[in-house]
This record gives sequence, structure tokens and C-alpha cells, in this order.
Amino acid sequence: MNPRPGVHIRRSRRVYAERHHLLTEALSGPLAAHLDARSPNAGLHVATLLRNGLGEDEVMRAAAGHGIGLMGLHHFFHASPPRQGLLLGFGAVSTSDLPAALRTLGGILTRRPALRGCPAGTR
Repeated sequence: MNPRPGVHIRRSRRVYAERHHLLTEALSGPLAAHLDARSPNAGLHVATLLRNGLGEDEVMRAAAGHGIGLMGLHHFFHASPPRQGLLLGFGAVSTSDLPAALRTLGGILTRRPALRGCPAGTR
């Protein structure tokens, strides 16, 4: 048990704020052509919608091949057809590893024409 929880809470806020900043910078910069961030100002995750007909299953599979775990959003849509998107978390990745993971994700989204036009769950 931490005898000084206030210290831990302040440190955690600082760390998560830095990671959140790195993620939102990438989402408004190099990832903006591929991902549309939704409500990026709360929690340890940012929900994003895929642009340009990218399929979430294929993006998640390609990212997993690089050691990046993502969660798809199509299961959370009640409308038909469900939208394709990704839930990007930053709580479990180190601040020093996050920029490289975001660059890798950007490379996957940019260089993978096979990811286009495949709705989740159709393969």
C-alpha cells in the first residue's frame, strides 16, 4: 500500500496527460487522413472511426502482427451497417514506446491497400 496516494495520483495524471497529448497530436497530424477521433478528451482510450473505407478487422490483424493491440468498434454500433473504427488505448503502453507504435500504425494505415473496403466480420 502506498503511504502517499496523492503522490501516485499526481504522477499518474502527469504520465497519462503526456501520453494523451502524444496520441491526440498523432490523430490531428499523421493519422488524421485515416482516423477520425471521437471524444478524445476523456479516459485512457480514444475512439476513432476509420476513413477511406478501411476495414477494422484487417487493420487490427496487421497491427497485431507488429505487437500492437487494438479493439474494433463495430460491435458497439446499433445502427446498420455498423461503422468501422478502432479504440486506441494509451494506459498500458509506455510513454517512450507510444510514438513508435503510432508511427507503425500510421504505416499500416498508409501502405495497406488490401485493408480497404472489407467490413468487419465479412471475411
